[in-house]
Amino acid sequence: MVTANLSTWFLALIYGGPLVLGLPYAVRGIIRLRKRTARAAGVVRGYDTQLAWKPAAQVAYPYTEFVDQHDVRREFQSKWGASWKHWPGGSQVKVSYDPNDPANADLALSEIGALLILMVVIVIFLAVIGALLVKQHAS
Repeated sequence: MVTANLSTWFLALIYGGPLVLGLPYAVRGIIRLRKRTARAAGVVRGYDTQLAWKPAAQVAYPYTEFVDQHDVRREFQSKWGASWKHWPGGSQVKVSYDPNDPANADLALSEIGALLILMVVIVIFLAVIGALLVKQHAS
């Protein structure tokens, strides 16, 4: 019985901790996202590859260029990256940006939908594996 309680607390800490700690970051991101009401066509110009949390893994973040509603050329580095180059250089992408602050720009949700779905599937998979492990230890 004590083992099941420890396992449950461990899973709650593993899954709940990042959710609680990430909540302010998520709220700030949602506020910035909701201000991005203008749309533009963009072009991926290249990538910045940064080391991820694992020394062997690298994450590629695309640099994208677009022209805002005032015909000013803008460039930004997306906050969405992957270990593979999801959008090859020269790819046409959709950009959403804040018309009052064009520096608040990123790839449109339609562009990052597949990455979001992949992340959700991975989290669900890990949660199911964790629940099965807890159930197995409780037996």
